[in-house]
Amino acid sequence: MKKNIIGIIGVLLFISVFAYFGQNLFMPPKQGNIDTKPFWIVETSPNKLTVFNITLNESNLEELLFVLGNRLSLSIFEDTGAEQKQLEGYIRETDVGGFTARVPFTLQTNDAQIDEVMAFLTPSKKSTSKRTIYEIPEEFHSRFYSNIIETIAFIPMAVSLDESVILGRFGDHPIKLQEKDKGAFHYLYPEKGVDISLDANGEYQSVVQYITPNEFEEKVLQPLRDNEAKEVPLLQR
Repeated sequence: MKKNIIGIIGVLLFISVFAYFGQNLFMPPKQGNIDTKPFWIVETSPNKLTVFNITLNESNLEELLFVLGNRLSLSIFEDTGAEQKQLEGYIRETDVGGFTARVPFTLQTNDAQIDEVMAFLTPSKKSTSKRTIYEIPEEFHSRFYSNIIETIAFIPMAVSLDESVILGRFGDHPIKLQEKDKGAFHYLYPEKGVDISLDANGEYQSVVQYITPNEFEEKVLQPLRDNEAKEVPLLQR
């Protein structure tokens, strides 16, 4: 399951997530119970990352809902042709550090828990990544309140990120990679556990992905390189 993280980062967050998020957003954001810092404020140590008052691999889903509000969707994603299943969720719209955003995340789980709930589910749709989606009804959400947050992301709704904003907020010296076939740009800050994805064609929103620094090489950098992402120069200096 851990090796599937890059698929979530590169595919879910850049393709399927945007189609999947195409829901009615006329209701105002439901706020959490505490104020959070902006998305560029990240507290890290080699094996720890905290952002929006959520600590990866420590905070659970119930804590995330307390912080970010309860506009929650949960789904199981099953890879076509493989027996790999991932428990994923997102907060559909909320205020995060003064910005309206969508917040996708992945949860730690096990096969027994997944199989138990899948007995009540039927495939609801195919994502554009060809993964089968099983949407989890709200009455089942409480079963996952104790599950630990593994990764989290920030997708701004009312502002756009560009290279100058990224460098200004996160620092002047990221690793900049571009996915093959003129794909998305990634601004990578391994010591901060931050991967910022920008669509090369400007069609999709920017995505800021957070993962603990000690997992960054294995779960972000190496999979990108294995998929032939190439280092490219910064435009802004």
